[in-house]
Amino acid sequence: MQRRQFIVTLPWLAVATACGGGSGGGVPPVPVRGLYRSELILPTAGESALVPSAINAAGTVAGYMAESEHAPDAVAVRVESGAVQELPVPGNETGFAFGMQAGGPQIVGEHDRRPRVWGQLTTQQLPVPPGYFSGIARAVNAGGVIVGTFSDYDDAIPPEPEGSRPCFWANSAAPVALLATTPASPLGIAFAINGAGVIAGSIATASGIMIARWASAAAAVETFPHPPGALASEARAINDVGDLAGRTGFANGESRGFILRAGTAVPSLLPALAAPAPYAEALALNSSGVVVGHSTAANG
Repeated sequence: MQRRQFIVTLPWLAVATACGGGSGGGVPPVPVRGLYRSELILPTAGESALVPSAINAAGTVAGYMAESEHAPDAVAVRVESGAVQELPVPGNETGFAFGMQAGGPQIVGEHDRRPRVWGQLTTQQLPVPPGYFSGIARAVNAGGVIVGTFSDYDDAIPPEPEGSRPCFWANSAAPVALLATTPASPLGIAFAINGAGVIAGSIATASGIMIARWASAAAAVETFPHPPGALASEARAINDVGDLAGRTGFANGESRGFILRAGTAVPSLLPALAAPAPYAEALALNSSGVVVGHSTAANG
């Protein structure tokens, strides 16, 4: 089976290096402003895909290895200086790394269906509220505040709704649920948090899943309308300016990326590549408002 790889682009002269389980040798990079060196990094033996989820200011990458990009079983990893390192966990259960501290060592994700945080040399399972048994840590800011969800894999007892609840952890203490639109509709996801503590995600409402923003961990949730014709929307990222980016879905199965500029109330659709069944998502953006994501194309 062909192994999938990810590409790290670094601000150096363009030099391509293919490698198995780490970086190879080659021409030493020459610092040239505006040009990049591409480094290809393969998963270690026994895995077919290496999927990056986040990168910090030092260039350390967090992600996971698996048989395929969407496989249910995976191993959480850190990639540092081209070397792939499995993140330490107790036992052999599935793990994913989803977020990374911009200016620090913390990586967050899940292991054995429970939220987890990794430091440089340590790891800790984050608690979930009594009566719940699962969760996912999705992002962490420079201050160490972690956002994510609990009850992701729980089987709810009626009349309690089944699904994830947005929450945050401060100093690895017990999680605190973020405020929902109504107590009867607590479902949602906290996907991202910026340096000022503003949280972005999605929340269940009478009008469907909507873009959600919490000005702080204790603030009431703000919701934003769907782009015209859309049925469900979620913010996947927030920058330090306060811009949001994410995806929105339509009844015909199409998905488009969007950006919601700080100070505005209506999201704008982002262009997608031409495809028979258009599908695009915005996954991250920087403080200049440059958005990254993916889109289907005519050839797949």
